[in-house]
Amino acid sequence: MTTNKTRKLIATIFTAEDMQKIRCMNRAELTAEEQFCLDLFVLGYYTGGMSLRDLAYLTADKIEGSFLNCETASYPKGTKMKLNSEFMKIIDRYKSDTCDNYLLPIFTQEDNTQSKQERRLEQVAAMMEKTFYKIETITGFEKLTWYEARQAYVDYRLRQGDSVTELYQMLGDAVLEVDEYYWNHPELGSQLPRGMRNIY
Repeated sequence: MTTNKTRKLIATIFTAEDMQKIRCMNRAELTAEEQFCLDLFVLGYYTGGMSLRDLAYLTADKIEGSFLNCETASYPKGTKMKLNSEFMKIIDRYKSDTCDNYLLPIFTQEDNTQSKQERRLEQVAAMMEKTFYKIETITGFEKLTWYEARQAYVDYRLRQGDSVTELYQMLGDAVLEVDEYYWNHPELGSQLPRGMRNIY
């Protein structure tokens, strides 16, 4: 954890409320491909900031009841994550387009070697960047990246009453940034269920 001597100014973060605005944006302004990218971004939020690579390799057997088994994921650091109905709605939306037991149609039948899968991930990442730019234009948000999904999830968990100490073990440095933000803006502490005590 940071101390008062090591704290730095964090002017803003991407909050759970910001993510809600993007989730509810007018999808009619997006192409089918862009809507898929938007859904990937939202799934990144629901999974605590899981990377595009880890999402791509998720298979149906990773869903265990109402939990997602994250043991093989590089992030978040944990064994299982509670899923919500919105996560499952997105998964169901693309079920008919998937192959080889993958949860999402990121890979196709042609992506049957490691090199082809790496190339496909690069293509989807490029699609994501273009989609982020379009979402920025529509919503007014600036410089969206995959990392914002991670920040928003941390903010959501803090607002649910989890502490920084509890979250850091699973979510790493993104937690420290949100922690810094609330330290720099103590007037926002009332938004946390335990006030600024959430930092402990």
